[in-house]
Amino acid sequence: MSYRGVSTALAALSLAFIVVANYSVDASEPIEYQLGDRVLSYGSWGADVFQLQLELKALGYTLEADGHFGSHTRRVVTAFQLANGLTPDGIVGPKTLAALKSQRQTFVYVVQPGDSLWRIAQTFGTSMEEIVRLNNLPDGPLQVGKQLILPAQAVYRVQPGDTLWELAIRFRTTVDELARLNGITNPSLIRAGTELRLPVAGP
Repeated sequence: MSYRGVSTALAALSLAFIVVANYSVDASEPIEYQLGDRVLSYGSWGADVFQLQLELKALGYTLEADGHFGSHTRRVVTAFQLANGLTPDGIVGPKTLAALKSQRQTFVYVVQPGDSLWRIAQTFGTSMEEIVRLNNLPDGPLQVGKQLILPAQAVYRVQPGDTLWELAIRFRTTVDELARLNGITNPSLIRAGTELRLPVAGP
């Protein structure tokens, strides 16, 4: 083969390598699904599964939010479907998603000194992304006193120094309502670590 023929062959191989390399880079970009983008079932992984698990936790179901649609998540989904008159197939399609959205509840939280999105998300079993979405938050630190709409976990773990009066103001309710929901006979005495049920309102 002549020198020119070898050069032409090498140029063609180089071009083919570049095309293949470019294709492999494009194909490796991850797709992050949001809840509702696809049907979820046993074996699914991703951010949408994590969102589903948070929704179910907010409704009072016990499961780990790990982004994996395993056997326990399937059992919880089936239980939710049975409770809502749906076909208990353990698959999260349009009808199951609609039932979830119809039961979604929220409550208002007042930002306290030292709060961050991460801390609030951890306290109430949700995600920072969900808080930003519900409140259309701009970039930047939270302002003390700002009212945030949160997806209802409907439970708050009492922190050292908390009083029922302060919690009633923070969650826009009354001492009497918190006492009634939690069977508290002495509103002036609440212990750190106690889980309080919170009143919730529709979205």
